[in-house]
Amino acid sequence: MPLSVNARYSADEILAALDWAKLGGSMTSTTREGAVWAPATQCDAFFVTLRKNENEFSPQTMYRDFALTPTLFHWESQRRTSPQSTTGLRYQNHERDGSHVLLFTRERKKDENGYAEPFIFHGTARYVEHRGERPMAVTWRLDEEMPADLFRRAAIAG
Repeated sequence: MPLSVNARYSADEILAALDWAKLGGSMTSTTREGAVWAPATQCDAFFVTLRKNENEFSPQTMYRDFALTPTLFHWESQRRTSPQSTTGLRYQNHERDGSHVLLFTRERKKDENGYAEPFIFHGTARYVEHRGERPMAVTWRLDEEMPADLFRRAAIAG
């Protein structure tokens, strides 16, 4: 996959790298909630905005996503996802089934100039556990440790 850990990418660049969308297109409404299943590459890509506000996110998408440690990340699934759903089972069984989970974060939706802030690629993650449902609160273990500055920003969001 043509993505480097700790590098910054636009959502369109990420989707093109996953063979989910063509570069130059744009994220469609199916990515609004921040999770994309890319069947061509067998990847779940999570697009996390750490600092959410009511002006840019609906109450239904104010998920609590944050770093617990430099290698553990707390992430909430979409509200329709239960542990028994196809998506919930894919998250839990991704290693056994040969699919991958990719984590991308950004601090806020737009930068100080009003442009979409790029996402930082944190690499692949592995399922640890979950609590609850609709949304599922999932703990992921990152294969690459977050650098200290990125961890501080991602931990403060919690």
